[in-house]
Amino acid sequence: MSKKYDVIIIGAGIVGSMVARFLSKYALDILLIEKEVDVGMETSSANSAAVHAGYDALPGTNKAITNVKSVEMWPKLSQELGIAYAQCGDYVVAVTNEEMLVLAELLERGVKNGVPGLQIISGEEMRAREPLVRQDTVGALWAPTGGIGDPFAASVAAAENAVMNGVTLILNTAFEDFLMEEDRIVGVRTNQGDFKSRWVINAAGLYADEV
Repeated sequence: MSKKYDVIIIGAGIVGSMVARFLSKYALDILLIEKEVDVGMETSSANSAAVHAGYDALPGTNKAITNVKSVEMWPKLSQELGIAYAQCGDYVVAVTNEEMLVLAELLERGVKNGVPGLQIISGEEMRAREPLVRQDTVGALWAPTGGIGDPFAASVAAAENAVMNGVTLILNTAFEDFLMEEDRIVGVRTNQGDFKSRWVINAAGLYADEV
């Protein structure tokens, strides 16, 4: 009979690995499964490295909430995991008056989402800050909390830290189905066999809807 875990996490991209790391702080038996030969090879491998300030997402959505909260977490997180991160801020540049209206909408969204320090600057100010910007720039939205991180190192570092804290990581292990007892999930079926658990977390990236 296979070991029964408290939690099984499907997918060892940046989300699954970070969740595993967070849960490894507690007295839980955790299994992290990944269908590829290493962590972070699917959706996370195509990450743009932008740490979004939170002005894009529609107010009230989970994306809006998590964007703002994640920006607050990244400085400490990068120090703990020893990964590259820079809170350099970001600009959204407008080159027409119509695009300036879009900036106003983004500013309003960002304020509703709780993004600090947002402001719209003039084209002249934007060119002074960045001489290589398009010379027909008429304005820009400045978000000082935006940043860039290393998503590839973050996936690996989080998974390594989780394993150091006692999480079991199994690679080349593809989810196939849930194990059910009546209407309750009690584990997962994989190409490497069945694994029982009390809880299952779906962090399967682009395949999360299929799971």
